[in-house]
This record gives sequence, C-alpha cells and structure tokens, in this order.
Amino acid sequence: ELVSVWPSGGTFAELSRAAEAELLISLPYGRKAARTLAKKYGSKLLETGLPLGLSGTRAWLSAVCRAAGLPGLPDSYLTEERRAAEAVAPAFSVLAHKRVLFCGDPYMYAAFAGFAAELCMRPSLAFLNAAPRAPELPEKPQLMLFRPMLSEARRALLELGDRARPDLAVLNSFAISGNLAPGTPFLEF
Repeated sequence: ELVSVWPSGGTFAELSRAAEAELLISLPYGRKAARTLAKKYGSKLLETGLPLGLSGTRAWLSAVCRAAGLPGLPDSYLTEERRAAEAVAPAFSVLAHKRVLFCGDPYMYAAFAGFAAELCMRPSLAFLNAAPRAPELPEKPQLMLFRPMLSEARRALLELGDRARPDLAVLNSFAISGNLAPGTPFLEF
C-alpha cells in the first residue's frame, strides 16, 4: 500500500515515507542505502536486478509478490504480458539472430542480455563502463571489455572483421558522442 520511489524527483517528505515501509525493494544502484534503511527501520529488504523484457519483468514482479507475501501475480498481469508480447512480435522477424554490441553499465547489460535472448538476438560484444566485475549472465558475450578507451573499443570492433561485426548497437550517450560504431545502426539506451 505504501510506495516510496528513490530517486523520484519528488519532495523530501515523499522520500521520507520509506521509513514507514514494511518492504524495501532495492535496485542495483541503491544497495547500500536500502540496507541502511532496512536495518534502521526494521523493514524487509528485497534486492533485485532491473526488470527488462517479458521474462525479466515477470521474474521481477514475481519476486516482489513473494517478498510482499502475496500468493502470486494477479490474473490481470497475464493479459498485460500478452499485450506486450503482441506489441513486440512485429519486430521479432527483423531482430532475430542479429549480433548486438552493448555499451553501458553492467546492471543494464545484465537486464538487456536477458531481453535480447528473448528476441533471439546475441550480444556479441559488451563494453561496460565499470570496474572489472562481470554481471551474472546465462551466457557471456564473445568479448567483454571494462572501461575501454574509445580507441581500444574501436580496435576490438575492427578486429572482429565483417563476418562477426554487430548488426545493431545499443549504446549509452558517451559511446554515441564518441562515434564508437560508425556505420552500425544504433539505439541509445
């Protein structure tokens, strides 16, 4: 019944409602703060990843329901999930079996990799803007670099050759402004 979202762009009074919550849901970026709040206020703590894609969202919501003591996802969720699948379906034939380059943070990559797998896409390269610690993944990309300089990332792309070059790039604004993958269709994430 009580929801407090951090960061929300709301007021301090809205944020302070977290002190009243029985359950705190911690996304990857707020682990330390969530643990501190849970300990201070005696709240139950659920540490989650980022919900992305149909399976990722279902798993995330199911974990929240379990932590909140609910019997499971509401029946209305299946209807909404079906609608989402129908909305994504037209893109499936275009995206299936494409190689993808991802450039961004490891938490986003872990969520994106699951979504890409749903679409039968293969993240072949990941350039992660964090210290070397690989996210938990069912399957690692062909190449994963941590904090690469633009020159190092470009060199890695060139060394792949044309046959293994990504068909699509999902990039953060830094990679876009650095023109990391010239000639590759991209989407800013």
